[in-house]
Amino acid sequence: SADGFSTTWPSGYEGQIAAESVSTVTARNRYMTGMLQLSKNVLGAYGDRNRAFEFSITGVDAASNPLTGSFPYEGTANEGATAPAAGVLTFENGVASIVVDGVKTTTIPLSAGQSISVPRLPAGSKLTISETPVDGYTTKISTDDGQADGTGAGTAATIEGTQVTVTIDDDKRKDVDFSNIHNPELGDLMITKSVESLNIGPAKQYSFTIEATYTVGEGATATTVPVTGTFDIETGTTGETSSASAGQIDFGTSGTASFTLAHRGYLTIKGLPEGTTYTVTETVEPGYDVATDSTGDSASNVVTGTIDAEKPATAAF
Repeated sequence: SADGFSTTWPSGYEGQIAAESVSTVTARNRYMTGMLQLSKNVLGAYGDRNRAFEFSITGVDAASNPLTGSFPYEGTANEGATAPAAGVLTFENGVASIVVDGVKTTTIPLSAGQSISVPRLPAGSKLTISETPVDGYTTKISTDDGQADGTGAGTAATIEGTQVTVTIDDDKRKDVDFSNIHNPELGDLMITKSVESLNIGPAKQYSFTIEATYTVGEGATATTVPVTGTFDIETGTTGETSSASAGQIDFGTSGTASFTLAHRGYLTIKGLPEGTTYTVTETVEPGYDVATDSTGDSASNVVTGTIDAEKPATAAF
């Protein structure tokens, strides 16, 4: 067969040609191709699902020559995402490009939930797909090609990194999924309580609520989401290290939590994402005035601020 083609012969084509007769044998040649489906996912509560992550593709054919040719692709999307526009993936000297808004570019943008499907790629081609790293994100790649160097065809694998090489198999679809997880730096918030008058006893508990939100993304596409789930805490009495005890506080799905503190009591919430905006509010007891002294902006019985990974925040009541 010619390079890139498979040949199918009819059954029973072998035999002898009788005298004064004509025998006909038809061989069918099929150009061997496969499909690439490249998908993008963003995982975790704090990942920017509106951000366009940038990809590049290079390729060689089955003979290790730089891939050339133009291959139309379709855009698809998961529920809740917008499908990318259809286009043409053009390889020149092994480097793929597309046209975006009338401009040729070697950067292929994909946001969370988006995919492109590229059919009729030459079987045996090796494609190297790379994602531009983004600060604060780690990347995992799931592929049914097995290994980052493309040697494990037919097996599934997940690797860490921003680049993978896959081999296009004849009459099969090669799925490559890039998943990004946003890992913000973490910081702590300490909330303390002090009572000037102890006429009602130092063991009295004072009630607090905290609301925490996180801004995902930047600019016009930025969205504010609640900080959810459980976080480790330390509680105790200020100045008495032996009183410290560990526990957890639950923000649920709404981004709010409640707790109590006695005179000289403290509660430290550990591992809040950097950039978290918090509002701590003390319930004012009848006959009491509340003042605050903290690293946040304070007003009466309320302290607001933003978590900084390099500087623990405090809210003193």
